[in-house]
Amino acid sequence: MTKRTRRVLFWLAVAVFVAATPLIVSYARGYRLDISGLDLSRVGAIALETKPKEATVWLNNKKLSKSTPTVIRNLFPEKNYELRIEREGFWPWEKELEVEPELVTAVRNIVLFPLELKLAPAVSEAPVFNNFFLSPNAERVLGRETGGNVSLGTRLFFGDGLLASEVKNVHWSENGGRVVFNRVTYLGERWYVADTDGKLTYLNGLYETELRINQPATKPLPRRFAAEEVLFSDAAGSKIIALIEGRLFTLNLGEETISELAVENVKAINLNSGRLVIFKNPDIILVSKSSGEDLTLLGNFRFAPNNILISPDGKKAAFWHNWHIGVFWLEDSADDGLFRKRGEQDIVFPSLSPIKRVRWHSSSQYLMAFLENGEFTVAELDGRGGSHNAWTWDLPEITAFDYAAAKEELWFLDSSGALLRHAEKF
Repeated sequence: MTKRTRRVLFWLAVAVFVAATPLIVSYARGYRLDISGLDLSRVGAIALETKPKEATVWLNNKKLSKSTPTVIRNLFPEKNYELRIEREGFWPWEKELEVEPELVTAVRNIVLFPLELKLAPAVSEAPVFNNFFLSPNAERVLGRETGGNVSLGTRLFFGDGLLASEVKNVHWSENGGRVVFNRVTYLGERWYVADTDGKLTYLNGLYETELRINQPATKPLPRRFAAEEVLFSDAAGSKIIALIEGRLFTLNLGEETISELAVENVKAINLNSGRLVIFKNPDIILVSKSSGEDLTLLGNFRFAPNNILISPDGKKAAFWHNWHIGVFWLEDSADDGLFRKRGEQDIVFPSLSPIKRVRWHSSSQYLMAFLENGEFTVAELDGRGGSHNAWTWDLPEITAFDYAAAKEELWFLDSSGALLRHAEKF
């Protein structure tokens, strides 16, 4: 090779290096060439995780080679990407997501729900119920039998037949060892705390004959225990919070003492994860510790709810009436890549049929509802892309449902009064 040739090759290599260096540096810094616009853009990515895993991913109607969990890289920003995730035997999940430069858009709590519910008898021997409430550990059931009797599992607490026309406002202690409930009789409404070992405490009698009389108070206590709601405020169920005449009272069942919280005009309450949510008239939500201390005003509900239910993670509260389910964020949250500020709220599910019961999914990212027309619906909180995914099962023979989040067990009651359970974790 001549000296001239070597010189030409050297300067050619230098030219290639000089020309390629900006491209190499740009690539290393996250830039890619957008052929559609013939310009360099910093790219982003989408991270997907599903339960169960090994689901097929489609991006803009193109099947990807990798299944979940996966990260889809080198996506140009300011574009919407249509995602579809499929797995045999499950409802597909679909979402339109926008990618931002140099950021990963994460969706890490995608739960794929089965197309068909595999229902089988939940217990070998049980009373014939017309309503039921499942304990947090899915080990016990409180229900009203078809004849009107009230029982906890196979233990009969009330055998007076049609005298007990309804059992409602049922709440379990966190450890599943106690349950408080309201029993409607021809004498009026009566509140009880039942232990799984058979002990039964009549709250109306305890309050009216002992607590109200013996407890000194700066403000007169209500004469009757006409409670609208009663909740356990500790895991063991030794303390309760009662909503009476718009006022909140804490009752220590062990010490037989009563005290009042400094809040009035209360319409509804719920308690979970050491946090008490108070719905106050007019339409104001307050959050405090379970003891009722450190009240914090968060704002107004978008509609006046009939019920409130705190999520398993304690970060948000569902609220609903007959036709809508909403979610209120109790603290700043970045769950599932979805950034929400404390006090934000969203309408998750509008219903065409009256809503009978609502429960949180164990992930705290989905809400389950049973409707009066026999439909069972699961709706997601993630509203990116302008919509919330919702999946519906038509269950005309089912009359009620309940869910134990800690065990991921889904139970139903059919029209014959039999308890059924979905065969797999839900």
